[in-house]
Amino acid sequence: MSKTYLTTDRVTLRRFEEKDVIPLLEMDLDPAVSKYLDSENPMTLEREQGFVDYVIEKYPEGQPFGFWIAQLHDGTFLGWFHFRPHRKDPQFIELGYRLCQAHWGRGYATEVSRALIEKGFREDGVEVVVGETLAENLGSRRVMEKAGMIFAFEFLYDDRLRAVRYQRDRP
Repeated sequence: MSKTYLTTDRVTLRRFEEKDVIPLLEMDLDPAVSKYLDSENPMTLEREQGFVDYVIEKYPEGQPFGFWIAQLHDGTFLGWFHFRPHRKDPQFIELGYRLCQAHWGRGYATEVSRALIEKGFREDGVEVVVGETLAENLGSRRVMEKAGMIFAFEFLYDDRLRAVRYQRDRP
């Protein structure tokens, strides 16, 4: 089977592989990226390896939902996307992404988010897509808006962080 899940004009989403641990760690250690992560502890190689192992085991090839590495068609690492049942509200499908700072502001997150949402509605029977981010993460909020999602509500994530939810219903 192909390791490619989705292709857009500029980006390929593919399954996670063991070799992704180092670029993921480098991305997560960037202070510009890590300021938006829900973690009171800095990322370590062991934690990143655990994340990669979890993704590979939890979302085997061929499923419509999961986590995927995002790369340009020339193989340049961008980050990752997920499109999966929401961990607390599994009736909703959650869109999420994390990209290296060097690739922010170029439309990659919007391009792939739109493609994932459309694929979910068209092929996978998705009824509602939600996305959540820290309220201060204006870049991520703009991505969700450009992907056709609308502000739903503000909430406290883990009873300590101001966060927002955006939503898009099946047309």
